[in-house]
Formats: sequence, structure tokens, C-alpha cells
Amino acid sequence: MNSEEEPTVNVKDPSFPDPKTKKLVEKKAISYVIDHYKKLGFTITDRQKYNCGYDLLVENGKKTLQIEVKGTASKEKRFFLTRNEKSMPASPLWRSAIVSNVLESPEMDVDSQVPVQHVSHV
Repeated sequence: MNSEEEPTVNVKDPSFPDPKTKKLVEKKAISYVIDHYKKLGFTITDRQKYNCGYDLLVENGKKTLQIEVKGTASKEKRFFLTRNEKSMPASPLWRSAIVSNVLESPEMDVDSQVPVQHVSHV
């Protein structure tokens, strides 16, 4: 290689899927969480387009939750919060719902400031 040639490096991190797969994972995770709460008798308001620090407003007349949904194609329950999500003021209504293995056999964990609640796919 001469000094004018740029080396080509092709690194693909499997923990960061391509944009098409990422969109599919997000869509399936949202659908999974919506279905879960609907089965429990909650009404759901999609808040994703409002950039308000959570994706779903979940209500049943007695309880209201602000759910930030995170999905992953892997079985590992890891995710990133955006700068906007981190900057939101703390709310007792806020929960994170992570749906792991969303493309094969989804499992959901709901977390607040209390211990994690594990919910398996039914």
C-alpha cells in the first residue's frame, strides 16, 4: 500500500443493528408493551412523536404510568437512554420497559425506582 491509499476498515458491532433492523426492533417492542398493558385493562396513548421522555401513557382509571420502551434483539437486557430521556425530571409515574429477544421470544422487564418486575411472553 502506498502512502496515498486509505486503509479500509469494515467493523460491524452486532450490538448496533442496521437501521432497518433497529426500526423493526423498536416497532415490535412498542407493540409488545402495548399488547401487555391492554390485556391488563389499560388504555394506551402513544406519546413517541412528542419527545417528552417516554413513549406511552398507560392509564386504567386507578393508575397512570409513563412508559419509556426499549427493545433489543439480543437476550441481554441493555439499552441506552437518549440525552432527552436523561434530562427529564424524575417522576413517580415514569417506568422503563425493556423488551429483550424481541424478534424471537420476547421478554419484558419493567423498572422504576423499585426492584425490576419480570414479565414473560405468554
